[in-house]
Amino acid sequence: MMIQLKGKNAILYRRVSTTEQKKHGSSLSSQKDTLREFCKKNEINIIKEYEEDYSAKNFERPSIQNLLKFAKENRNQIDYILISSWDRFARDVSGALNVIKNSKNYNIEINAIDHWIDHNDPNSYIILLMHLGIPEVDNLNRSIKVKIGMRQGLKEGRWNMRQPIGYIKGRDENG
Repeated sequence: MMIQLKGKNAILYRRVSTTEQKKHGSSLSSQKDTLREFCKKNEINIIKEYEEDYSAKNFERPSIQNLLKFAKENRNQIDYILISSWDRFARDVSGALNVIKNSKNYNIEINAIDHWIDHNDPNSYIILLMHLGIPEVDNLNRSIKVKIGMRQGLKEGRWNMRQPIGYIKGRDENG
């Protein structure tokens, strides 16, 4: 990395998709370690840290909203919002670009430590679009596969949705 980060101030953001991943996974602690190590190595001051267990399919997430509010209110003391990778930030290209643009208006740069983007180089924009687009496409493909699987389950006589009111939740001998 060729830019000077020493003495810059950053907010760190980490995310997993589910509470189950938060409770039983190691991704949040791994993200925390890599982000903190990056800041230590580059002598970046950590102003605040945020984490959450929400899907990144949109920006209606409590921690990211609190982070963006804090960043806006303290924009004169913040240089970066750092994430470990772009898929931890968003799986929604248009929403992500909007948040990146709004942050840029406050002179705050959002960047991923594993795929750093030079926001001043117009040619880097295509790389950013790829980093943001691949996770969104992945979500769309997963959604299609889940719907196909649910349809097939219904064809085979399995009830794979919430049970109707008055029915007891359970499984038969075939699961």
